[in-house]
Amino acid sequence: MFKSKKSRPPECVVPKSIGVVLRISQAFGVAPVRLTVKPDGYVVQFSPSVSLYGYAIIIAFSLTSVIALGFDLSVPLGQSVRMRSETRRVVWVVDLAIVTILGIVGGYQAPAHMKSLIDIVNRVQKISSELKVSVKSPKTSDNRQYRYVIIALIILFTIMIFDCFNIIYITLTKEHRVWVAAMYSCYYCSYIITQLLEIQFILLAAYILSALKLINSRLRNLQKKYNHYLFSPAKGEDAQTIRHLSLSYGAVCEIIKEMNKSYSTVLLLLIGSFLLHLIVTLYYIITNIFFKDIEYCMFEKIITPILQVVWCAFHTWDLVMVVEPCHRTHEEMERTKELISQFMCTLTLKVSDPMQVELELFCRRLMFSQVKYSPHQVCTLTRSLIATVLGSITTYLVVIIQL
Repeated sequence: MFKSKKSRPPECVVPKSIGVVLRISQAFGVAPVRLTVKPDGYVVQFSPSVSLYGYAIIIAFSLTSVIALGFDLSVPLGQSVRMRSETRRVVWVVDLAIVTILGIVGGYQAPAHMKSLIDIVNRVQKISSELKVSVKSPKTSDNRQYRYVIIALIILFTIMIFDCFNIIYITLTKEHRVWVAAMYSCYYCSYIITQLLEIQFILLAAYILSALKLINSRLRNLQKKYNHYLFSPAKGEDAQTIRHLSLSYGAVCEIIKEMNKSYSTVLLLLIGSFLLHLIVTLYYIITNIFFKDIEYCMFEKIITPILQVVWCAFHTWDLVMVVEPCHRTHEEMERTKELISQFMCTLTLKVSDPMQVELELFCRRLMFSQVKYSPHQVCTLTRSLIATVLGSITTYLVVIIQL
């Protein structure tokens, strides 16, 4: 009798920038993986047992936030920690609901996200290796991304801690229920989870973008050989290169489809949360400065508007950072089409020539592989989406203020 070998959990090697985000995500329950530090990055291995910890911690955060909301709703508006008017009550309930739902969805889908991440990283590295290029990201580029990630996390935690202690301090000065304000700290933990999900997607999209840039770079270098004359003897090895680039482009398209499949629900909730939070922060700024129907202490009058302006800038930056790598990916795909079109116009070859055949096949692939980052086909993640979201804010803000 032969003993069947246990299949090893999926694993990959990720750059330092992705590794540090996964390390923090692991602590907050949205990265059920085991991480091993290596000189060239982190070895990431999927771990079903860690996912149980993730479920437990996210349920704890969500239940505590909902219980705090229940206690806050059970008292008159004047004694409430976060709801000082009927409109604020509606706004806060919706705010807490979408952040809690995002945290629950992120935790529930975390195992699928990590399996998808490992698969995508391995496939991108395979594309790079087949093109005979180093499978690792350039060290300078990854170090730059690592610094950006650390700075973003420091800013996030600083704003979170300051906002949380701001609420607790105001509650203390008014002698309200401080323990409810302390329970609301779990809301901030859920919000950190949404930010970690966002950063995971951004870094993964940037990693895929690097593979697409590599394909276009190889196409550009190949095109330079044929730029100076119209009638050129195409080499068989160049036809083989075009074939490899075509197959690599098709592989990138499949990876983007997998990203859409894996992250669509989270992306839609994130976009909805950006819209909601921008409306809410602007509403809080306006009511704190112009409306006098609610009594504010001097501390609230000074600190709260400043804090809300910081939040508004942070939410806008979040929206831009989610959309930007997707928009640039779409631009690179359009650039691939331009390069192949220029290539076909530059060369004059026989129909049966291997180079001509491969170029035509590549052109057909470009025609039929119209892939975009489009969560559940509801919207496309391009810069025009930013304009749409920002334009919608004014309409909803006017409606809320009139309530």
